[in-house]
Amino acid sequence: KLLDNTPTVNFKVSGSKRVEKDELKRYQLVICIGQKAAIALNNEFEEYVSSGGKLWFIPSSLTGDNWQRFPDYYGLKMENKKTGKYKPKPNLKQDFFKKNNFAGYQLNKINIKKFLNFSEKEENVLWSFTNESGIKFPALIWKRYGAGRIAVFTSSFDVSWSDMALKPVFAD
Repeated sequence: KLLDNTPTVNFKVSGSKRVEKDELKRYQLVICIGQKAAIALNNEFEEYVSSGGKLWFIPSSLTGDNWQRFPDYYGLKMENKKTGKYKPKPNLKQDFFKKNNFAGYQLNKINIKKFLNFSEKEENVLWSFTNESGIKFPALIWKRYGAGRIAVFTSSFDVSWSDMALKPVFAD
């Protein structure tokens, strides 16, 4: 749903640490999981996003303390890691929710245990994690960078961070 409501997506899975700049141009969206690839491919990613590409970064449970080097390149400031009990909540003020319907997703059943806490303007936050006291923290950041966009999901799909991968939230 982050791509123009396209019903199908062609994708390629790659574990390479080098990608040709011309190869990235063939994709509407590149998803990068983990910091090693993000840092190794930073120059290629920055050129891709600046020229109109979309890059979505998801940390892995193996993310080390120097993870913030990657978001720093894109003007994202990580404050710390948070642990506890959190639930995802949409930022309904965003235009994104006026054109996308998430009614069939069971987001209230997701439990988040750990995430990377960023300070970010509310206008760039599509989803938040909310604790039992109602305090919000960015969960999905979606912001313009050059002619493209960068997205950061601040938790991981690893079960030590969240149970999102175990819940029926990935299908309509």
